[in-house]
Amino acid sequence: MIYHIVTPEIYEAVKGDEEYKTPTMEWEGFIHCLKKDQLLKVANDNYLGVEKIILLCIDETKLTSKVVEEDLYGMNESFFHIYGPVNKEAIIRVIEWVPGNQGYALPDGL
Repeated sequence: MIYHIVTPEIYEAVKGDEEYKTPTMEWEGFIHCLKKDQLLKVANDNYLGVEKIILLCIDETKLTSKVVEEDLYGMNESFFHIYGPVNKEAIIRVIEWVPGNQGYALPDGL
């Protein structure tokens, strides 16, 4: 399982489409994804103060686009990148993720 965080505004604009694409695909050529153990750091570092974010749970074995694990920015940490759109069958769960008083905690059942 890999994970993708997106703002509700972006997700609402594309959730009815046949495939999921992000604006970053236009200039980076891929969709950013995370491992489970990276979720809290990324959510709390990048989305703290945001009322709500959307977490897509993606089964990488069902993806039709290529997935690569790589460290593109020399951060000494690899991330998953999907080089192409996400086919809807690969998105197995969509979670509205709201921070608590202490920031984001992993959603129940994750």
